[in-house]
Amino acid sequence: MKTILFDLTVAQPLGSKFHGAGAYTESVFLALCKKADQVNLICIYNSCKYLNPLIKENCERFNLKMQDVKGTSFYYIVKKISPDVYFTALPSEDRIVHVENVRLITVCHDIRNIDCHFDPFYYEFAQNWKDWVFIFDSIFLRGMIARKNTLSNLNMFIGQKNTDFITVSRHTKYHVLSLFPYLNQKKIPVFYSPMHHKNKPKITKDDCLPESIIKNKYFLMDSGWRWMKNNLRAAIAIDQVFSENQNLDFKVVITGIKSSKPYLSKLKNKNKFIFLDYVDDFIMNNLHENAYCFVYPSLAEGFGYSPLKSMMYEVPVIASSISSIPEVCGDAVLYTNPKSITEIKNRVLQILNPKIYKEIKIKCLKRYNDIAQKQKNDLKEFINYLVSNNDNSHLNK
Repeated sequence: MKTILFDLTVAQPLGSKFHGAGAYTESVFLALCKKADQVNLICIYNSCKYLNPLIKENCERFNLKMQDVKGTSFYYIVKKISPDVYFTALPSEDRIVHVENVRLITVCHDIRNIDCHFDPFYYEFAQNWKDWVFIFDSIFLRGMIARKNTLSNLNMFIGQKNTDFITVSRHTKYHVLSLFPYLNQKKIPVFYSPMHHKNKPKITKDDCLPESIIKNKYFLMDSGWRWMKNNLRAAIAIDQVFSENQNLDFKVVITGIKSSKPYLSKLKNKNKFIFLDYVDDFIMNNLHENAYCFVYPSLAEGFGYSPLKSMMYEVPVIASSISSIPEVCGDAVLYTNPKSITEIKNRVLQILNPKIYKEIKIKCLKRYNDIAQKQKNDLKEFINYLVSNNDNSHLNK
């Protein structure tokens, strides 16, 4: 029976409790558990960090062996177990391990620092010396350090012996090929990022959300503290709409906020904005479901889960027109130049038009259903790919 060593630490907190690679890892793991009778599945985890109870439940249900990385290293565990396949969804320096006769499979989600290493709004979110080094590099060295580090990380697994990687979108695949033209594109399979497709009940007062969210129409943004998500520009654009339309009875809810200071220093209609810390999936899905519009002006995405969450609930989306977002969202959202406050404002005014709002609302659920089906099909294919002893040549996409 084939032995797969699965890195669950990616599903644990990495800077923030909830992150895209974590959601990806959870979805793949839960699907792989359904094949637990066909493989010997062993998991790496960190006993000092939070692990989703659903993951724990499946580990116990299928009696999976667990390897604690606390006090040791990924290399030591891979060397000791010597599995047929070692899978990690996050190709970081400590997780990428090359051991003789062990096939390493990893995931290239994005390589955003190559093209998106700086934005002037980054200043507002700088907190420590590393941030200021990043800014210095971006301004004076034109991102040379950031680019070098990204290429160095990619070289840890790209082109290495007995190592395969997949990508989560065509955008990411061809981004890699633009930097490594010697690679055989037929050897890089694309499997869309999986996500949970479960509806949630509507918000009630018992959900402990502010009354101002429950009672008002609102624009929604997430990951508000991550500068690449570009929410500050969008907040300024919507704030201008509020200033010019005093009777507009809307709020703006921004989640994932460590401090509201960078926003409040730029906004005039401060009472219109509600800032929340990171919230769990239940609350986040409820926020998506009950929003008037989801705004997603991200500067770089390898795939992008968030617009799909809103589209699942037939909530119109204003989204960035760059990176993988058009590939995922198709013609079912209003696109904007993410670096133009004026254009974001333009799209906000459009989505306030009932006719345009209805047109987008009709399109978004159909697009969600199409992508959701592809995600399910791709997840099934990827699980078969992990479990199979074959190479990936039959998975050309």
